Amino acid sequence: MNPIYQTSSQLKEKARAQLEGNYGTAIVMKLLVQLISGMAGLVIAAFFPAASVFTYVIQLILTFAVSIIVGVCSVGVTLYYLNVACGGTKDLGNLWYGFSHQFQKHLILSLVITGFAFVYQTIIQLPLTLYTSTFDIKYLFLSLPITLIASVAYFYVSLLFSPVFYLTLDYPTYSATEILKLSPRIMKGHKKRLLYLLLSFLPLILLSLLTCGIGTFWVTAYQNMTMTNFYLDLMNPKKPSFDRQV
Repeated sequence: MNPIYQTSSQLKEKARAQLEGNYGTAIVMKLLVQLISGMAGLVIAAFFPAASVFTYVIQLILTFAVSIIVGVCSVGVTLYYLNVACGGTKDLGNLWYGFSHQFQKHLILSLVITGFAFVYQTIIQLPLTLYTSTFDIKYLFLSLPITLIASVAYFYVSLLFSPVFYLTLDYPTYSATEILKLSPRIMKGHKKRLLYLLLSFLPLILLSLLTCGIGTFWVTAYQNMTMTNFYLDLMNPKKPSFDRQV
């Protein structure tokens, strides 16, 4: 019999209940990650301003390296939300879990996930960069279809590998390669469901922009908690009930 999965409304309702009393730590955690990333970006820009091709390339490489390191924090963030959902120890110390446990594996996973985002950003920025360098209008016209195609491909890949950091925590004995192979198999038949769930947050994200971005901290916590419930539901759906025939 086919398993029964919870609806988006049910997952979000559960997330709201779970976050009561836990919003503070979730928000501080996001602030710390942004602070680390922002400070690193300022240091890189100060020492390697994009004044020439050489310094621009160095800045790009260092920014990518920082993004990979910061990406390891995602393991700890994921652990925090899993602990909230499952009754584990939930505090700011969770944030550093990816560095203190199996760092090499988490670094590889972060490299892959960050690499996808880096390639995507590079592809969509390339036509605009060429336009500002040559002022050739054809690059401006090319930017729209390239951005559209690249965005579709990137979001598809993002859906496939969305459970990666959950899986590395659930399967600590698996290698990074095994986790990356398992993720698409887990998401088979569930990509549309996840996409719908993500799109359901769009109105809240747009509203949060009216608060000068402050509201995004609450929305991000709400979204992460809902995504955690999606993963748990994906791995352990309800069994269908039935009436016993006499």
